[in-house]
Amino acid sequence: MSNRQTMPRPALSIPPEEPIAITDERIPPPIRKHGERFRKPARFVVALENGEYVLLGEDGECLDVVGLP
Repeated sequence: MSNRQTMPRPALSIPPEEPIAITDERIPPPIRKHGERFRKPARFVVALENGEYVLLGEDGECLDVVGLP
């Protein structure tokens, strides 16, 4: 699966950072694993400051905002 996926327009306003595929090696494994737990698994991530991540579904739906300790 390519890390160069095209995400649909999100259903809500998200930060200006570019969403990247959750499979991208820059996304820490605990964040990827958490994204798999949803009924509709996370497909994209927006990396925020301080180790926080917005998990987005395939349709751009915000699934969760998580952080690393």
